[in-house]
Amino acid sequence: MKKSLILSILLFVSLTVFSQSNVNSTESINKAASNTAITIANQYPDYLATPGDIYDIFFLTGGERNQTLRGFVDSDYNIDLSFIGVVNVKGLIYSEVQNLLKETILDAYPGSIVNVIIAAPGKFRVYLLGEVNQAQILDAMSLTTLAAIISGKTTNYASFRDIEIRSEDGSVKVYDLFQFTRYANKKHNPFLKPNDVITIRPYKRTVNISGEVKRPGSYQLLDGDTLETLINIYADGFTKLAQKSNIEIQRVVDKEETFYLNGDKQDLRLVKLSDFDNIKVANKMEYSSRVVIQGAVTHGNNEIINSETAKIGYTVSNKIPVTIVEGNRVSTVIGKMDGSFNLSSDLDNAFILRGSDKIDINITDVLSNINSEFDIVMEDADILVIPFKQLVVYVGGAVNSSGAVPFIENRTAEYYIGLSGGPNRSENLFGSYTVRDINGKKLPKDTIISPENVIWVKRNHPMSYLDEYATWLTTIATLGVLGFQIADYIQ
Repeated sequence: MKKSLILSILLFVSLTVFSQSNVNSTESINKAASNTAITIANQYPDYLATPGDIYDIFFLTGGERNQTLRGFVDSDYNIDLSFIGVVNVKGLIYSEVQNLLKETILDAYPGSIVNVIIAAPGKFRVYLLGEVNQAQILDAMSLTTLAAIISGKTTNYASFRDIEIRSEDGSVKVYDLFQFTRYANKKHNPFLKPNDVITIRPYKRTVNISGEVKRPGSYQLLDGDTLETLINIYADGFTKLAQKSNIEIQRVVDKEETFYLNGDKQDLRLVKLSDFDNIKVANKMEYSSRVVIQGAVTHGNNEIINSETAKIGYTVSNKIPVTIVEGNRVSTVIGKMDGSFNLSSDLDNAFILRGSDKIDINITDVLSNINSEFDIVMEDADILVIPFKQLVVYVGGAVNSSGAVPFIENRTAEYYIGLSGGPNRSENLFGSYTVRDINGKKLPKDTIISPENVIWVKRNHPMSYLDEYATWLTTIATLGVLGFQIADYIQ
């Protein structure tokens, strides 16, 4: 019994001590937080008077009597100073409140020495909406900034360039936190006010830039921002090692592609960027000049950097990078394209895109003529475009539907004659036909048809000639009979 009583007493004492310890700990935390807020408020002369603020006024009257007043800012921004009167501090900053309270005390007690400090900053509520993890009503004070209140509460799609704050009086302002984080522009990181409604809009475009720029990283772009804006404003310009003639852009939204720009020759102000673009500026020490061959080419032994998803004929539009050295000509680049051309490659009508210029190139002439006028020197970032041939086969003569039919790989003439409705039996005997290439050269009948081959089904049925000349024969016969009749009449 005694043992149980002793244990109960010890347990009671322990719980009491623990409880008191928790109370003391909580009070210490609250006191520390309050002291921090007071310190911050007293250090900022532009602290805006807020309902809930408590001001302590110390003054020494002429009779050397210490006086202390505590003023509380009510919801109408009034401070009741008891027998001295009421002052309104709406819209006043801390230094202005101090001056107003000092003047009020001096009016009541001329010649007094007055000191005013803030004893406790007031708290108020603000509303956070838009691209946030959840809509929230948050506690704030007059020194709470926009950046501080949204920190850690936004989604991955939040724009920090387009944040709206609607004030209690209905006025609306838009802020760009980039202006604050980059240039310390305080106008774009305002102190909050009671009942502010903060709306974070979704960003429009975010891009990443790496390589030889002074401030690589991810940036949210505004309407009208171009590649020039990204490099010179956001990324703070090129480094001394930047190879400006080789700016790579990888596009992943809507249409996946990789392309290269020459920053020395192209106007980067005209280059628009898409959401999630990746931009890389090459390093002079690591960079090798290269050109890109694109269009009707297959990979052969080369690395494809991009393939269009839509098929054209029986192949796809590809982009193949080719490394060059100074002085390399078109023939040198073509020599590196082992196995890359195919039946759909229109080598006669190729062209080079060099900045905004288009230069016609006849690759067939380059391959056959050592002194070809088209064998020009290629430059860094040139794009050699190989167009697609018109992938059709022409079928004519004694068929039911003559004209161009779509080219299909690995087919003979009979297939295309069938696509044209087959031979017209009233005009053609035995299905005879001829096949010629685009230059008119006759090919074997069993040849595998290539694009733009011409298949001619012969008109060799006797009846076809009879039909063709029947009218003439009838006319001649009629004239003959008429001639005999005239002769008989004369005789």
